[in-house]
Amino acid sequence: NNQMTFTSENLITMTITVENLSEERSLFVSLTDNTTTTNVGKTLKQGASNYTSGSAVEVTAGNTTTFTITLSVTDKNESASATVSYQVDLRDSNAVEVVELDDSNSDGFLNYTLKDSELSAEVRSYDDSIEYDDIIIPSKVKKGDKVYTVTSIGYNALNGLNEVTVFIPSTVTNIYNNAFAMSNGHYSIVIDENNSVYDSRDNCSAVIETATNSLYIATPTTTIPASVTTIKTKAFYENDFVVEIPATVTLIESEAFYFGDGGSFSIKFLSNSPPTISAGAIDCYDLEWVEIQVPSAAVDAYKALLPGYEDAISGY
Repeated sequence: NNQMTFTSENLITMTITVENLSEERSLFVSLTDNTTTTNVGKTLKQGASNYTSGSAVEVTAGNTTTFTITLSVTDKNESASATVSYQVDLRDSNAVEVVELDDSNSDGFLNYTLKDSELSAEVRSYDDSIEYDDIIIPSKVKKGDKVYTVTSIGYNALNGLNEVTVFIPSTVTNIYNNAFAMSNGHYSIVIDENNSVYDSRDNCSAVIETATNSLYIATPTTTIPASVTTIKTKAFYENDFVVEIPATVTLIESEAFYFGDGGSFSIKFLSNSPPTISAGAIDCYDLEWVEIQVPSAAVDAYKALLPGYEDAISGY
């Protein structure tokens, strides 16, 4: 059995379990990536149940790399070998290397604001003239001899995204609520599971405030988890949305659905008992952009809480 494990030291390690060992064998392991080969030799005694490789191969962070493992077991009379190829995704923020910045505080795609007093960096904008697939925000950037921790995603920093996944590292603890404004394409958000402030639980493609179970930033591909209890101000901000509001949501803050400059949305409430809906929870210039579905038995109750949008509300 071969198991790859990913470590925070930017190393790939391998655990090999040898089962049903009836007599002494010699175990040879070769772990190879594009640039490095690590060889491990070990003699296994009769009755041994497993052997764990203590070696590791350093990886190039931020890429997807194929690792080839060759395992050979020999004794006096015969030998056997197996080769396994692993495609390893290294986009976890723990594996993101320190990114060098140029004189304009750019890494060639993302632009940053640096704070020397705190040795912190904020993602300020990106170069939309460059073709991109996934956007991997590094946890650290370097300029000269100083290393800065990326802690923030700024005002309108990643607006206008389309057909992309944004990976946010554990170091980012401040995100402006309009950081992704006017991004009508089907982009998604993935947050490192070690982030102490935000999460994207249940593959929801959103920014959730972990401590309060509040939906902080939604994307056009967001599915609201059943654990969310609050939809924050401007969570749905100037984007096109089709979304269901689970019954666990008990509060929708003012301007939670904000479409000051455009966008359209369809909302389906799942609860027969409306949540607390703050005044101005929906801020939209044109009712033609709005569709609101609610349980048939609760149509009047929802209309009472959403004055001005009665004509957009229908029962199901």
